[in-house]
Order: sequence, then structure tokens, then C-alpha cells
Amino acid sequence: MGKNIQLDKLALILFLYSSFLPDGQVLAQDGDTDNTPLLERAIELRFVTPDSAHYWFERSYQNALLSGDTLGAVDALVEQAQLFAHNANFSNSYDIYWKALFLAEQMDNPSAIANVYNGLGWLYSLFYKNKEAINYFNKSLGILKEHGGSAKEMGREYYALLTLFRKQKNTTHVRAYLDSCLSLKRKTDLKTGIYLKAEEGYLHFMEGNAQKALETLLPLVATFEQVQHSYLVILSYYIAQAYESLRENGKALDFYNKSLAIGRQYKSHQDMIPDVLVMQAKLSFKMQRFSEAFYAMEMAKTMNDSLFSSRSKLNQSLLEIKDEFRLEKERQDKLEKEKRIQVLEQEERLSQLRMMTNYVTVLFLALLGVVYYRYLRSKHKSEKKLLSEKQRIEMEKANEVLELKNKELTASALQILKRDGTINQIKQQIAEQKHNPDDNKLGAIVNTINLSQADDWKQFESRFLSVNKNFYASLKAQYPKLSPADHKICALIKLGFDSVDMSKLLNIAVESVHTTRYRLRKKMNLSRQDKLEELIIGIN
Repeated sequence: MGKNIQLDKLALILFLYSSFLPDGQVLAQDGDTDNTPLLERAIELRFVTPDSAHYWFERSYQNALLSGDTLGAVDALVEQAQLFAHNANFSNSYDIYWKALFLAEQMDNPSAIANVYNGLGWLYSLFYKNKEAINYFNKSLGILKEHGGSAKEMGREYYALLTLFRKQKNTTHVRAYLDSCLSLKRKTDLKTGIYLKAEEGYLHFMEGNAQKALETLLPLVATFEQVQHSYLVILSYYIAQAYESLRENGKALDFYNKSLAIGRQYKSHQDMIPDVLVMQAKLSFKMQRFSEAFYAMEMAKTMNDSLFSSRSKLNQSLLEIKDEFRLEKERQDKLEKEKRIQVLEQEERLSQLRMMTNYVTVLFLALLGVVYYRYLRSKHKSEKKLLSEKQRIEMEKANEVLELKNKELTASALQILKRDGTINQIKQQIAEQKHNPDDNKLGAIVNTINLSQADDWKQFESRFLSVNKNFYASLKAQYPKLSPADHKICALIKLGFDSVDMSKLLNIAVESVHTTRYRLRKKMNLSRQDKLEELIIGIN
């Protein structure tokens, strides 16, 4: 009973939580619950086509819920919230982070909770609420330390604090957290080295060493073009500032433009674009490119006004209001769930009665299935026995036909032998004629006899192939060096002819047959121990 109540609780949670989906969105269809490919597809598209990425994040989240993968649902929500934040849609990002936190707390997973706190810290930092951001980063770090978080998770928190203090130009704290990140990287196989290298390069710039900053940052451009194009918004911004401090204004302007171009292409790091535009405008003005400076400043003002509506004091206060609303909503949801559980407990007895009925039905169907299975098995055995008997009879008939054809073939060969003997006698008699010899006539007789022999061999070969259809093909495949004359010898060996019969049939001397057999063994690379007859008889 307790187990069923727990299952009903989970079903209730999923039902209540599905009501939080935006209007017009529905859960995925049954059977489409493989979450990993959907999440990977969304991550691939997030900086290329954000709208498509949001669709796949939503599908991934819904599929994870359907398949009971709550952790997968949390991961999908966190990734989607990060994408909203990158696109400066802070309100949606905030709502989705709290939805993820609700699921993470329901499953009581410290790693998932820490991951959501990390995301909330980044979001508060975008609202310039640094105190709250630091609080969430530290809460996440505390959870990981308490529950043995991985080096990758710990590095994530140190990196977040590093970037927060970098925005505040606090080089002391940046250096401390950078050292912590590098220490973790040396101990593990973390793949954050290029990001840490970028932060190290910008730290050189903040400490007044622009040349060393460029030496560190410039080699990273090619790497990020391969692994994370969208990060070039930040990296190009760093490099541009370093060049500008060295008064290489042309190069600085190129990298400001590159930062803006990447931002437009990948819709990433939109919160930084106004700062990049302002720096570009100031540099253009310094270079007396007044129209470019005016255009950049106007764009910066437009984007800043747009972002200001999301980061104004009213919207910052909205965070606290949303927190209170969320807590109240959770209290109401808790009351509704308690009422629902009471209803479920009342329905438990009826459910048990249905279950007993189902058990009896299943048992009856199982017995019926066993009887039917035995009937099918018996029928299958009878059919199999009948089929085997039929195959045996057909095989006997085939063997009889084969034996008959072999007899006919042997008789044909003997007939050829007899005819050849007669022909040889005629040839000898004609050759021995001494009285009034007619050379032309005698030559014509000899040619006619030879043609008759060739026709006889063709007839023999045709009958041979009707019995042994694949013999020549198999022989050529195994021994491609054999000549047509060799094939004739092999065919006669296959039928069991001795050397004398072969010499008569082929109209050659017995010694020539022996020579031909010897050459045949050499072409087939046979040793003395190999028996030629057994080998050829085995070829089908």
C-alpha cells in the first residue's frame, strides 16, 4: 500500500508540474523518451538558432519527465535557462531556474541543487546584484564540499567567482580563484584549460602588462574558432582592450568589430555587447571616425535601454516578489497534494479489488496461453517431421537421378572409347594403303574422323556438365592457372578413368597422360602426400 501511495505521489507531482508549462506546449508523445540526443541537439543549436534550441530543450525536459529521469529534466532546464540569460531574456531565465530548483529539491540531489544555485548566481550577477550572486555561488560550493562534489563541479564554482570579481576589477580575488582553478585542472582532466588561459591573459592586462596579455590571448583565437566560436565575443573584447592600451588602434578596432560580429551571429553574451559598442565608439572617436563613433554609441544606447528594462530597479525588485510568489505557490501546491493523497487513500481499497480481478484474469489467460502453446508446439513437431520425411524422399529421388546420369555419362565415355578404337583402325588401314593412293581423299577422311572426335568430346562434356554443373567454375576459381586441356584431364579423373582410357579417349600416348598429370600437380601446388584423385573428386 505504501509503495502505491509513493507512486501516486510521483504521478501527482508530474501532473501538477505539467501545469507550469507555457501555453501551447504539450508533453512529448509516448515512445519518444530518449532524452540524451534531444539535449545534445539543443546544445549544438543554442548559439546558431536559439529558437530551435529552445524547442529541443523543451522536448528534452518533457521527455525526461515522461521517462522518470528527473535529473535529465533538471539538466535540460538549466541549459535552457542559461540560453535565455545569454540572450538577455532574464525573466524567463529566472523562472526556469526556479522550476529546475523545485525538481532538484524534490529528488533531493545535492549535485543538481548546486548546479541550479550556480545558474542563479550567474543570473544575479547579470542584474549587478553581486552580493546575492556571491551568496548563491558560495551556497553551491558549500553543498559540493559537504557532499563530495567532483573536481569539475568545484572548478565550475571557482570559475564563476573568478568572473564575478573580474567584472569588479578585483585582481587580488581573481588571482586567488584562478590559482584554485588551475590547481584543480592539474589534478584532474578538466577541459577548461583554454577558458582559464583566457582569464589569465586578461588578468595580465588588468595588472598593466598588455604585451604579456596579447602573448597569452592571441594563440587562443584559433582554438576557440574550433571548439567554442561564441566565446570569441569575450576573447576578442579582451584582445581589443590590450591592443588599445598599446595604442595599436587599428588592430583594436578590428577585434572590437569581431566581437560584435560574433555576438550578432551566435546571439551570445548579449549583456556584454553594449560595453563593446561603447569601447568601439570611444576608439572610433579617438581615430576621428566620427560617423562610426556616432553609430556605435547610438547602438549601445538602444541595446542598453533594452537591457535596462530587464535590469531596472523595478525588475530587480521583481526577483524578491517572485521569490515570495514562488514560496506561496509551493505552500498551495503542498495543500493540494495533501488533499489529493487523502483521495488516493480512499480509492486504495477499490484499486486493490481491481488489482485482484486483474490477477485472476492474468492467471486465466496465462493458463490458456500454456495450453495453446503446447498445441502449437505439438502441431509444429508434426509438421517438422512431415517436412523432414518429404525432404528425405526428395533427396533419395535426386540421388537416384544423379546415379542414373552418372551411368549414362560413363556409358557415353565407353562408347567414345569404342568409337575411337574403330576410327584408329580405319586410319591405320587407310595409311597402309599402297595401291593407287589418293592423298586428297585420304586427307579428307582423316579430317572427318578428327571432327567426329571433337563432336564426340563436346557431347561428352555437355553430359558431364549436366551432372556436374559447377565443376569447371569451382576448378577455375581454385586453380586459375589450369588450361582447357588440364580441365579435360580433371573431368576424366572426376569420373574415375585410368591413364590408358584417358589416352584412348584423348587420342594421346599413355606417357603423355602421365606427363599431363605431373604438370597438373605442379600447377595445383600439390605435394607428394596429396592425392590428385581425392582432391578433384571433392570439387563440386
